[in-house]
Formats: sequence, C-alpha cells, structure tokens
Amino acid sequence: MVAAYDDTPDCGCGGEKENNYLYCMKILSETAIGFVELSPEDDLYAFIGKQLKKLTGESIVVVNSVDSEASVICTRTVHGLGRLKEQIVELMGRNPVGVTYDLDDEALSYLNDGGLKQYPGGLYGLFLETVPRQACHALEKLCDLNKIYTMGFIKGGVLFGNAIIILSKGRELRNPEIIELFVKQASIALQRKQAEDALHESENRFRILLENLPNVAVRGYRSDGVIHYWNKASETVYGYSAQEAVGKNIVDLIIPSEMKDDVREILKRGAETGEMPHASELLLLRKDKSTVCVFSSNIVLKQSSREPELFCVDVNLTQLKYAEKKLRIKMDELEKFNKLMVGRELRMIELKKRVKELEDELKSKNGT
Repeated sequence: MVAAYDDTPDCGCGGEKENNYLYCMKILSETAIGFVELSPEDDLYAFIGKQLKKLTGESIVVVNSVDSEASVICTRTVHGLGRLKEQIVELMGRNPVGVTYDLDDEALSYLNDGGLKQYPGGLYGLFLETVPRQACHALEKLCDLNKIYTMGFIKGGVLFGNAIIILSKGRELRNPEIIELFVKQASIALQRKQAEDALHESENRFRILLENLPNVAVRGYRSDGVIHYWNKASETVYGYSAQEAVGKNIVDLIIPSEMKDDVREILKRGAETGEMPHASELLLLRKDKSTVCVFSSNIVLKQSSREPELFCVDVNLTQLKYAEKKLRIKMDELEKFNKLMVGRELRMIELKKRVKELEDELKSKNGT
C-alpha cells in the first residue's frame, strides 16, 4: 500500500490535498510502465520498495516475499533507513535484508486477509518474536515509531509477499486507496514474475535434458533453415560444434544434394501449416562428408507473438545398424552351418542305408 508524501511539491494548480493526489497518480502511472519495462535481471522487489517509498514520503518501507508452501517470509528490500541504518543493524544484530522468518498459521492467515491495515502490535510482533523484545523497544524509540501499516501482495488467491509502511510520530498515511491500487499493481507484477520464473526454470530443465541426451541429436531452426539450437549429441552425430552450426543453414550443412529442394519445401510448408512429414530413417551428411543413418522426427512450435520454430530430433542409428549387420552375418553363418549339418546328416542316413543294403546282399550270397 501506499501513502502520499507529506512534503509533496505544490504544482500551483490546486490545494495541497489535490496536488498530493495528482502526484500519487503520476507515480502510479510511472510504476505501471516500469513494471512492463523491467528486465528479468532487474530486482522487482527493490523496484516495488522504491516506488512505494516515493508514495509514502518520510517513512520506512519494507517489502517481503512469502513462500506459503514452506511457510517462510523473507525481507527482500528496505527503504528509508537513512542515517539510522547502522544503528538499526547494530540493535538487530544483522542486516534486515535477506533475513527469513518462519510463519505460523496465524501469521499466514493475517497476511492473507487482504486490504491495507494498521498493524496492532509493535516491532516485536512484526519480527515474529525473533528479535529480542528489548531490542525492538530500542528500535521503536530510535525510529520515533507512530504507526505500522501492512498489506499483502495477493493475486488469484496466491500470497506473494507483503508491504510494510512504518511511520514516525507526526506522520499520517494519506490517500490509502492509492496505496491499495499500487499494491494491486505490484501483486500482478509479482504473479507475472513468478510465472516467468517458473517458465524459465522449466525451460532450463528441458534444455539441460536435451543437452545430455546421448545419441539423440536435437536441432532447432527457423522456417528458412537457419539453425539457432544445436545440442551436444548433434556435435557427435554430425561433427559440427554448436559454434560452427548455429547461424548456418541446415540445408547447406547436413542435407544431401538430392534432398535439398524437398527439405526447403518441407520447412516452408511446416512453418505455414504446422504439419511435418512422419518420422522416418534418413541418410544425412557429416562434416567429413560421410553419411550417417538417423531416425528423424520433426515438430513445429507456434507462438502468437513469435515466428514458428522448427525442431528436429534425430536418433543415431549407427550402432543399431552395426549390430544389425553383425547379426545378419551371424545368421548367414548359422544358416550355412545348418545347411552343412543337415547335408551331413542326410549323407549319413544315405550311407547307413547303403551299408545295410550291402550287408543284406552279402548274407544272401552266403546263404545265410
């Protein structure tokens, strides 16, 4: 939540209250643009704290993140400590930024309650009784504590964190409705950030999986055939390093001359329709111009905001083909041996028959 400056500059276009309101609305507008323009590397919590501090003027602003599953809250940024920072760190015995606290069910329920609220307790309760009571009293005296306000960053029923506004004596929170609007803005930004982080983590796991698949060459390229992804197995199967392959055209790199025109047409049609040929065995070229037999499958990934991406998964069949060849040789040898043994058996039967005939003939001549 946010409050307006007590010392908001007078723009000369109205009373103090109106000027304050217009100033806060300007901050809200700037914040909305800022949330959109933040890069993945920027600290979103620090940005939220900075903008909230602009709205609350002479105050101390604390922004926490919450992991509801682990029941843990972590202080991500603190603004407004000024010259008191060293004394506060000494009294707490640590820098508040980065400190985590275990949340019980009561604390989680309070954070999930929603809405801008004045916290009924002091710093001892705010620190979840992890900082000694005596140190908390000293901190309250040092900051000339008057009131504490809190509001959770909640979106879609999910608690992402909370904002804390600490006001000294003589300071009051103004335009609380604007503060609530700000916190709602921040909640949306945190929800999006969490989704982006989850997607990034998922993509990283998938990329690690692809990088470590043995004998499964995975290639990614655009509809014009220009390669943008080449995993380690592709280096082994085709002989080109990722540095050599990325940026080159797949047709020029590994496609035999008699297949080039067909492959170009397949890529173009696949990008347009999302349909690719059925998986099949192919003979493709290695860097040394030798051929390699692969079982090749293709997919097309289409996203509304980006041009289609094509991926090919090739299973190296070299070892399988070598094993099949050895098996065929063994089968041929076995067949020859079988024929030899069968022929030998037939000859033995014929020989035994002839011996029997000779014995019978001999007996007949001897009259026996």
